[in-house]
Amino acid sequence: MCVILLLDLLLSLGLALILTLIIVTNSSAIGIHKGFTAYALASSLIASGYWSDKSKRKYFYASTGLFIGLTLIGIAIGWGISTATSEDSLVSAILIACTAGSFLYVSAIEIIPEEMDIIKQQKLKTPLIILCFLMGYCLMTILAIWV
Repeated sequence: MCVILLLDLLLSLGLALILTLIIVTNSSAIGIHKGFTAYALASSLIASGYWSDKSKRKYFYASTGLFIGLTLIGIAIGWGISTATSEDSLVSAILIACTAGSFLYVSAIEIIPEEMDIIKQQKLKTPLIILCFLMGYCLMTILAIWV
């Protein structure tokens, strides 16, 4: 867990060194997002028994190390591409489209079916769920406009 926290600290510090407001805002958002992602990863690994069983602990460290490594590689590649090309380049458009597509894929394949099972099991009211979804969508839209 300390390794993940150290990564997020380094990520936030490294990206925050650039003094433009847009980069500082984005680096804060990335740092917060990575913090939650690291927590989810560590919680899943602990719940799966990779921490309590000492023989499996090496897989815990390998998974968190892979997470850290891929994060750093992704930042380096993205930083390199952003400095080598303009914002309106084809490479940037393709990478943004791939990123958006991966978020849609994960939500459609992983998250929504699990949530639908919970809704069915707990017999939750659909109009309330739709209202909460729309409120979240509106809040994220306001946040995107504000930032």
